[in-house]
Amino acid sequence: MSEGMPQPPQEKAPHVETPEYWEGNLPFKSPRKYYEAQFEFAKMMAERTGMSLVEAIDAYAPAMKNHIHTFDKDWNITGLEEGITDENMLERAWEKSLERHVERNSEPTEYHPEGGSRFGCHYYDYDEATKTIKVHFLNAEFEEEWEDGKDVSTGPLSKDKIERRRRELTDMFRDIKARYPDAKHVQGGSTLYSLKSPSGTYPYRRLYPETYKVGEVIYDPKLWGQGTTIWGQFLGGNNKNKGEYGFKEELVKEFMEKAKDTPIETLADALPNPPRVAEGEIEDFYKFYGIE
Repeated sequence: MSEGMPQPPQEKAPHVETPEYWEGNLPFKSPRKYYEAQFEFAKMMAERTGMSLVEAIDAYAPAMKNHIHTFDKDWNITGLEEGITDENMLERAWEKSLERHVERNSEPTEYHPEGGSRFGCHYYDYDEATKTIKVHFLNAEFEEEWEDGKDVSTGPLSKDKIERRRRELTDMFRDIKARYPDAKHVQGGSTLYSLKSPSGTYPYRRLYPETYKVGEVIYDPKLWGQGTTIWGQFLGGNNKNKGEYGFKEELVKEFMEKAKDTPIETLADALPNPPRVAEGEIEDFYKFYGIE
């Protein structure tokens, strides 16, 4: 779980109260089908590009990549785990993911880790050179509500949770104003800016001021290998096991079929929700969240 690149605070961060709704649920595990889908996509891309399977996994399958390699203390790849082959890497990656999940996620998730930049489901980075806050979203709420063996909970961007998410953003931008008073701009890059509800609204965009403008699709190939930046859109929903994210299997099948014929340079066009950039001025955010 990324907290963004740490930056030295310019002012003391304000005290943050953990809201009542944040119950500290244990983090979810990504389901096996999530790994299987990335593995199959990497094999497709290896065939299309001439890459080796390992190279394709590193470029297009971040969940797999994170569990077949060894890393140094700064999380730079140093090599393959001992004994990894093309034939066994899926099984080995899955086994390693189970081990790491147990090791790292035995405690409930904090609302705002001390000294960190995450507030509930939102976190930020600060670019001093451009005076820009970069905003990110992560489903860190991990809510489940089981009835008759089925999860009936709503997702973190559902209509009934708008006030929760805005509460988190208010806490976050209050922290930003105190710690980085010289910040001028806000920027985001996410598949969530393309997410559209059946009613025609944009669940993620409504959390921000109208002046925060969403732009064109981002075709940067590096995004495919970065955590849940691309693949996170296939996680979620109520068809799930306890303690796991749901997985949108039919959506993945549609994407994989479309990706076969989509030019590699515009591969994001095959996605149901391609990543888009968004930009705005920070004063509009302070005004929107009532921060003086």
